[in-house]
Amino acid sequence: MCRCAQPPRCLASSHGRAGPRCRASIEVRALAAVRDNIEPLHQIYSELKHAISCCPPFRRPRTRNGTSRRLVESEHGYGDVVDPKRIDDSASPRSHSLARIGSVMLLLTTVFMGAASRAEDDSSKPAMFVFVCLHGSVNSQIATAHFNRIAREHGLPVIAVSRGIAVDNKIPAAIREGLAHDGLAPATDVPVGLTSEQAAAATKIFAFDEVPTDLKGDAEVTYWSDVPPATEDYVRARSEIVRHLEEVVASMSGR
Repeated sequence: MCRCAQPPRCLASSHGRAGPRCRASIEVRALAAVRDNIEPLHQIYSELKHAISCCPPFRRPRTRNGTSRRLVESEHGYGDVVDPKRIDDSASPRSHSLARIGSVMLLLTTVFMGAASRAEDDSSKPAMFVFVCLHGSVNSQIATAHFNRIAREHGLPVIAVSRGIAVDNKIPAAIREGLAHDGLAPATDVPVGLTSEQAAAATKIFAFDEVPTDLKGDAEVTYWSDVPPATEDYVRARSEIVRHLEEVVASMSGR
């Protein structure tokens, strides 16, 4: 009998080393690892391979209804053969075992690929900076447009979005014209309100006006209260905003 059938671990071999784990136990651990992520899957995968290689194949006479091999007379004399009509082609216990182990290995392979894909997706996803002003249509639009420009110039994996607290239904013409003169455009066609989910997901939040607690939650907010309203003096407001942005980029570059 295969030593792997002894629960929960096989006995030590004659060389004093512990034998492989019982295959059924490995399958249970594999499913638990997939569900709860409690054990390294690569370790279970290795033990499954070892469990297959250590067990000798199960062999039984290919007969039907208990019929044994019989002597058959031929032109060459008597020979020990099995009647083809009475051959039992049903799967052996080992075949069922291998199929079960194969399904678990396939499951592990799928989990490995999914985990690698998720890790790749997470690593390739850029950081998100959120710029917030009261109406989401003035200073936050300028900051977002210029930050994305600077980030592209420095090759930074960061994107910025503009959000408001009590949003307007449109972006003022003066802001559109000022950005157009800078070779830029508003980040959105219409202002977008900040949500608590966006605040929680943001890498950093920079605000020109007070962000309510119910929106920011536990997120840390950096306030730039020294920037004047851009609708009154676009050039001055833009200069102050760009100065802040360059300081942020410099800190990200480690300079």
